[in-house]
Amino acid sequence: MKTIYLIFFWGIEAIAQNVDSTTFSSFINITFGNKYITRNEIKTNQEIDFFNYLLENDNQQIGIQARFALKNRNALTISSLLFSDLEPRNFEINYSKLVSKKIGYFANFKTYGYYFSQYPLQNLENDFTNFELFDKNVTYGYVNQPSINIGPMLYFESKRIIVESKLNFGLGYLGKFKKSNSYISRNTFEIVKVEIENRKSTYFTIIPDISISYFPILLKKSKIGIIAHGNYQNVKRSFNYLKTIRRWTSDNFETKLISGNKHHFKNLEVNFGLNWRF
Repeated sequence: MKTIYLIFFWGIEAIAQNVDSTTFSSFINITFGNKYITRNEIKTNQEIDFFNYLLENDNQQIGIQARFALKNRNALTISSLLFSDLEPRNFEINYSKLVSKKIGYFANFKTYGYYFSQYPLQNLENDFTNFELFDKNVTYGYVNQPSINIGPMLYFESKRIIVESKLNFGLGYLGKFKKSNSYISRNTFEIVKVEIENRKSTYFTIIPDISISYFPILLKKSKIGIIAHGNYQNVKRSFNYLKTIRRWTSDNFETKLISGNKHHFKNLEVNFGLNWRF
């Protein structure tokens, strides 16, 4: 993996040998793309493993990004990604600093959402075989994933081409996920309520990121072009949660901490769009 990252930076350096940049420029861009998620599925017959129900095939996204160039080679960038529900749940704010014409560093805070679909909100013990759900539609959930990232960056800007590459070293955790549903016995009047609340498991990740812009339209004080952006994440994650079962009354309950299996995730994000630099 280290070799891949070295090749990544060497390649960008080779592309931009003849490019000269002195500072950031401000821009606004709109992109369209997809996040391709793959992970190994680990079957279990005892407890729910929510990462087995991760929504993988519906991650088309619209991106809106704005950068504001500041004094002394500083810049502030704000980004938001919207999925098909058009809710801005994916957000990033990024501070960048150039220490020379080509080399700099950055720090950012970002959030990203995981979606779960068709999961069975129940345990699979024998004493639940004669129960049925009150609400059979509770099969969709969302959990947020905040993270903080820092790392080096390379930045090259010429009249028509801009190349920016970053290497994110990040630390994050799973946000709040809480669901519940009730069951009634087919044989008696017994009611059971099952509550699920996740634990904030942390993770560390390394994400290479690159964007390339080309500007065929040059105006007097600005330029309009196209942009291609991509990043890649390779990480192991587990979904840990606390399960509470309440029988008859809310005071009669039992709890159990569930440690999920570690899944191997590979996330590839690719976006294309329009870029207006000014």
